[in-house]
Amino acid sequence: MTISSSVNQKVTAAKSPATASNVIRRFYDGLNSHDLVAVEEIIAENCVYEDLIFPHPCVGHKEVIEFFQQFFDSTSSDLHFVIDDISGEDSQAVGVIWHIEWKGKPMPCSKGCSFYRLETVNGKRQIM
Repeated sequence: MTISSSVNQKVTAAKSPATASNVIRRFYDGLNSHDLVAVEEIIAENCVYEDLIFPHPCVGHKEVIEFFQQFFDSTSSDLHFVIDDISGEDSQAVGVIWHIEWKGKPMPCSKGCSFYRLETVNGKRQIM
């Protein structure tokens, strides 16, 4: 998998074709705008959301959406995930390197790396 250099992208992918990387960009746009409806549309029914800092993964659409609702309720809209690099070669898997900014300023010790698998359900690309 090749990582394409796209340093500090704060772009909206809403009107872009539904490539795997654009689906993930829409996911991050939804997170950054605290738009639960936008995030919910991208999460598959069988999604497993696992973050290694939490003791257990969220399993299934309902549990994942409840997690993001709690995330939105407990974080400020001034907190944003900024994509530093994103893979674009694979049609079903995406790797992302990101950092967090608070009020437009990078937070110390806030870099991360995420991996997503996608599936197509009823013609829509969704995160598994």
